Amino acid sequence: MNRLALMFRSFPPVLALRFAVVYATKRLFDAHASINYSQTGEDAVIRSLLDETRQGFYVDVGCHDPIRSSNTLSLYLHGWHGVNIDANPRLIERFRATRRRDIAVCAAISDREHDVVFHEFDDELVSTLSAEVLPEWQGKWSKRGERVVRTRTLDAVLREHLEPGTEIDLLSVDVEGHDLNVLCSIDLEVFRPKLIVVEMHHLDLPQLPHSPIHRHLQRRGFRQIGYDTLNGYFVDTRGARAGLRLP
Repeated sequence: MNRLALMFRSFPPVLALRFAVVYATKRLFDAHASINYSQTGEDAVIRSLLDETRQGFYVDVGCHDPIRSSNTLSLYLHGWHGVNIDANPRLIERFRATRRRDIAVCAAISDREHDVVFHEFDDELVSTLSAEVLPEWQGKWSKRGERVVRTRTLDAVLREHLEPGTEIDLLSVDVEGHDLNVLCSIDLEVFRPKLIVVEMHHLDLPQLPHSPIHRHLQRRGFRQIGYDTLNGYFVDTRGARAGLRLP
């Protein structure tokens, strides 16, 4: 009953019923089965590192869709909440209509405030601010259009929407090649996530120590404990550890 009540507090009625049926079916036929929503199983890795049964808080930059390929939906379904940020207003409207307990912010995040071109593709998952990845993306996906947006720093967005002292359990960053700029826009001495999951495009594992993202986070007290198809996983080595399962 607690699960059902959470679903109806969290989603519109039809969607709440859909999730309630999914989880009831899983419990009936295979209680140990894993349900994943992220693009390449990131949420399964996140669940192995964070205790999703406790109440937690996430920040998802480049959140994309509230359900499809979401790194945070599994946590949300277990009672977590957080801030979802994306430069695409259509996606943010979906969050506002779907995930009632979350904060949804339409913003392009970068290391400084300035005007940049936001390149939108038919597959909204790969829209980007990065001029470096644009030629590769155009070779793979159809471009819908582009528009100029004013960027904000992650620091500014979090100071606007978070209560002082809010503890961030997870920071997820997926902005198609602009990921280092996002990490440079947050003061990790003030806002210090326990776990950071960030896309690391074209990573050559033997050259990992030379990766700009790896070096940036290592210098700030984060240890990389894993890498999957697309993402690096970094844990805080200095701050609070409650709810974090270190390997």
